Amino acid sequence: MRARRQNEDGFSLLEVMIAAAILAVGLLTIALAQVSALKMGSRSKHLSEAIYLAQEQVETFKAMNADDLTFTQQGTFDDDQGYLYPGHAGSGYPEGGEGETGAAGGLDQTRYSRRWTIEPDQPSQGLTRITIEVDWENADSNTGSTEVVWIKGSN
Repeated sequence: MRARRQNEDGFSLLEVMIAAAILAVGLLTIALAQVSALKMGSRSKHLSEAIYLAQEQVETFKAMNADDLTFTQQGTFDDDQGYLYPGHAGSGYPEGGEGETGAAGGLDQTRYSRRWTIEPDQPSQGLTRITIEVDWENADSNTGSTEVVWIKGSN
């Protein structure tokens, strides 16, 4: 019979399994952080495009005369373009612009809608408060909204 050595080298099966479990937890944490970062990047992209579309409407209103009849009609108005797809001509970006192009509004199929509320003589006489709201939704059921408030003066 051979004598058993007291000082055996190597790892036991239990030690290997514990190390594999710790590694798996670490890799899962990194994967979840990556998914979260991708979602935040997508939300940031949509929010930036929504703000761009709201600012585009503000610029349209800025170019109008203060005595234009548009500023005397109180109410909420939908954009007559319907759904907006950034990256398509006449929908927020110039053709071939920053937005993604492709079938039905880009790779993620995000569509935006824009509406504004006009409140004459708010917050005071001679001023008009215009609130522009841009909503978005895409095929993955991701939705969001942003709102810009702008005051048009009479001069």
